[in-house]
Amino acid sequence: MIWRLMILVESPWRWLVILISIMFGVRAWIWQQEQIQLTHPPQAQVSQMVVVQPDQWKVNGDFVQAIGQGKRQNYLIQAYLKEPSQQKYLERLHNPVQVIIKGDATPIAPATNYNEFDRRFWYRTQGVQMVIKGQLINVQPVKNYSLVDRLHQVRHQLATYFHHLPAPLSGYALRLLIGLQDPATDEQMTTVKQLGLIHLFCLSGLHVASVCSLVQGGGRILGYDRHFLNWILIGTLPLYWVIGGGSLSLTRAILMIECQLWSQQLGRNQPDAWTISLLIQEFIQPTVLMSLGGQLSYLLSFALCWFDWQKVKWQSFKLGALGLPPLLHFVFEFHLLSLVINYLMIPFFSWIIFPGTIISALLYPFLPGISGSFNRLLVIFDQSLVWLAEFPGMIHFGKIGVLLTLIPLIITWWTIEHATGRSWIILLLCYGGIYLGIHRPLSGEVTFVDIGQGDCIIIREPFNHRVMLIDTGGDLQIQKPIWARGHFSHDRSVGTSINYLKSLGIYQRDSVWLTHSDADHIGFLTTVMKNFRVKQILVPAGMETLPKFQTRLAYPVKVVPVTNQSSPMTDLQILHPLQVGSATNDDSLVLFGHFGKLRFLFMDDLPQNGEKLIMKQYPNLQADVLKLGHHGSKTSSNLAFLKQVQPHYGIISAGRRNRYHHPNLETMQRLQQSKIVPLSTQNYGMIRYRYYSFYDQLTTKLNGDEKFWISQP
Repeated sequence: MIWRLMILVESPWRWLVILISIMFGVRAWIWQQEQIQLTHPPQAQVSQMVVVQPDQWKVNGDFVQAIGQGKRQNYLIQAYLKEPSQQKYLERLHNPVQVIIKGDATPIAPATNYNEFDRRFWYRTQGVQMVIKGQLINVQPVKNYSLVDRLHQVRHQLATYFHHLPAPLSGYALRLLIGLQDPATDEQMTTVKQLGLIHLFCLSGLHVASVCSLVQGGGRILGYDRHFLNWILIGTLPLYWVIGGGSLSLTRAILMIECQLWSQQLGRNQPDAWTISLLIQEFIQPTVLMSLGGQLSYLLSFALCWFDWQKVKWQSFKLGALGLPPLLHFVFEFHLLSLVINYLMIPFFSWIIFPGTIISALLYPFLPGISGSFNRLLVIFDQSLVWLAEFPGMIHFGKIGVLLTLIPLIITWWTIEHATGRSWIILLLCYGGIYLGIHRPLSGEVTFVDIGQGDCIIIREPFNHRVMLIDTGGDLQIQKPIWARGHFSHDRSVGTSINYLKSLGIYQRDSVWLTHSDADHIGFLTTVMKNFRVKQILVPAGMETLPKFQTRLAYPVKVVPVTNQSSPMTDLQILHPLQVGSATNDDSLVLFGHFGKLRFLFMDDLPQNGEKLIMKQYPNLQADVLKLGHHGSKTSSNLAFLKQVQPHYGIISAGRRNRYHHPNLETMQRLQQSKIVPLSTQNYGMIRYRYYSFYDQLTTKLNGDEKFWISQP
């Protein structure tokens, strides 16, 4: 932005540019200090009154959350409902309300796994630092409504109306017109992301420009001149910003169009709308360029302003190439079709999908036949996207670091500007080198994923020669009445273990070890298999015939039952079970492996009786890192066993505030007595040991002092 200003203003004004730069640095520092001051003490008990707009409520079964406005700051409030009448009341709210919630106020949790989506940062962009978890004590309507309250009412009423439209028209209207997500379209959005078309389904410059074109075109048909219509747009676009949800891309688009409209009305030269909009948005929200949406929105709009696209061929392809580096930094994969499909999709959206959605939504009560015809077109369109996504061409690239992102970005910019064949070759070689570094790393690793109350361990050998998974994690299901059952589009593994492996460019697993049949160890198997090609699954002998295992197989795969007599072609040695069993805790797989400079022993949920059998079978067994049995329960980790194995680290995989109170205090005392350093995913998040031929390092995602305030994963 500063570079943009420096080249646009004459020399005497450049001191003003430097002053503006200093002002923004001070503004960012002030913003950071404000965020710190707004944070309550860890785990504070509060009774807080907040105002919640009707379009902010999200009710999912018996769970409800909303962003509410307090006197000094915004809060994320979360509560569990006790009666279906409470659920119906919240779903029918159409006015802003004052809510009193009583419970624990804690800072929003950071990401607890490497490369995981950072909810804390995202909520900060919404002006939210704290989450209050408790009970809704009182809900009362707000007496005096402001203009903003009225606009939120309009947005909620539109959402209610759109929900009654036939699918998929309802989902398109929610996303494209008022910026709301429909859980029923989650699978469609997965396909859209794979094809790199997500920007078309988020309110941005394309959609705002279409709205302006419809207003101006319709106004001229009715006989109004451009000057009058511009004033109408100047006054209504800020109102649409509220109704549209106020996203980063929508904010940028409206600010730029407002600058252009004002210059036309005042008869002035066209200002640098891009720079002015960024200045305003940076001042209001200093983190705007730290998110994927902000980066893509301003990067691509800057390119549209900078280049003379009448002289540039394959505009959409080159814009797609320009947005690829930040996309890979955040998303890790892309489809080759995404580089060319935008060439067709952008005009199709501008001329058919977006205006058709507006017209069909408006006409549905009066001419449902026309809306139904357009809805059938949307069905065909969705099916076409699914068909395209199944084409070969998905590149599982992996995550590009911040500094590496700049290199292909600069080369791409140079290539578009100079358009030489040599520059394209250099760009391809650059991507090839980065791809090779990600997919053939010199390091190996053993990683304990923070999967909640369960187990999930990733073992990756150097050069990705072999990638193995020990358990998938899973949720223990609690029986609830029908009204209290929520809808979830994906499970926890998608954002944790699966996301982490994709960030490493991994798209297949050589072996998945399932240690026994409990849901907290195999519950996410179906999701894992849908996201990766799995060559073989190894289970304790006897588990292969169990229905609760077989029903979780997403596709036919080689299943290998094993005991300690088995010799699979891996670097893991099987120590237990000693015989065929029924895949209970007593039959748990126990594995031993040497990776880098450390010896690892993975105990799964084996109780103390099984530990005694292993001590007898392997009297010389020792390890540097011990994955404690049964999440740190006192039924495992016998003191005699700990003294024989003599580990330096004891790894505990357990969920925060779990109902079983794992790890048990008695177990922690045994570790202390044996001088073993405990490392729990509760306190430290993901625990990762990386090793090279000349160097190794054990790191954790968290420092360990966040355990008193991190919210339940």
